[in-house]
Amino acid sequence: MEKNSDSLIEWLNNWDEPFNNPLMVLALRGPFDAASGATGAIRHMNQVYDSNLYARIDPDMFFDFTGERPIMRLLEDGRRKLIWPETLCRAIRFRGGDNDLLLISGVEPHLKWKAYTELIFEIAKKAGVKQIITLGAYAGLEPHTRSSGVAGSSSHSELTRELGLSEPTYQGPTGIVGVLSAWAQDIGIPVISLRVAVPDYATSAPSPEASRSLLARLELITGIKTESSNLEISAAKWREELDRALDENPELADYVNHLEERIDESGDILPTGDDLGAQIEAYLRRDEEGSGK
Repeated sequence: MEKNSDSLIEWLNNWDEPFNNPLMVLALRGPFDAASGATGAIRHMNQVYDSNLYARIDPDMFFDFTGERPIMRLLEDGRRKLIWPETLCRAIRFRGGDNDLLLISGVEPHLKWKAYTELIFEIAKKAGVKQIITLGAYAGLEPHTRSSGVAGSSSHSELTRELGLSEPTYQGPTGIVGVLSAWAQDIGIPVISLRVAVPDYATSAPSPEASRSLLARLELITGIKTESSNLEISAAKWREELDRALDENPELADYVNHLEERIDESGDILPTGDDLGAQIEAYLRRDEEGSGK
């Protein structure tokens, strides 16, 4: 275990063998992780492939711990363990020529975003990462009765052409993922952004459907098996629970019917750039109001 006191990165395990053309996939809990859709996708991949810790970012300088408090947990042997809102990087090695993966997950920091972004790129540089994929989920106007559309974009013209992605058009408030994407563009690292809409009336509980949709699109663009189908049963239960909520709430049912008509008339479940920007800005305002900022 190696601790770099200057960079606040703790390097874990013995990784003497170089990674094979690794891809970095990143998701952070916060305003752009509605219903844990993005971090849930990372958690699923960690479980499927039994990933190993590669690096940890010390949280001390990046958080206001009155806003994101550490958690005390009681272990089976009676000891207590303090869980900090740290950022973890876990690695998955594949045999047979596939790209290795670095999976980064944690909590969007409150402070020193530039310093935090530099640490992410320090991890990427040491591992030899040549491409980054960010995952996000936002509260949108898509009903749970329709498939969750995943919008993919990149400012890298070759990737947009090869993978059928769009060019970023959003302007407005952003999160640390937006900062990372802009910075990566400046230093020449291609970034792909995948984001899924979660029904705005269903963001309080985790959405396995959002995670499943993100994973399916991730597999499509990378060729790496994500086993997204493993989430289909839990996604179906999620939809059934929402169906029961509609039966008990006529007002909510009317709202969902309105969303269905909107989708069916447009024939497109993905929002335009302007629609997406408006939805994200509205979600950020709700998040700030809820946190009392």
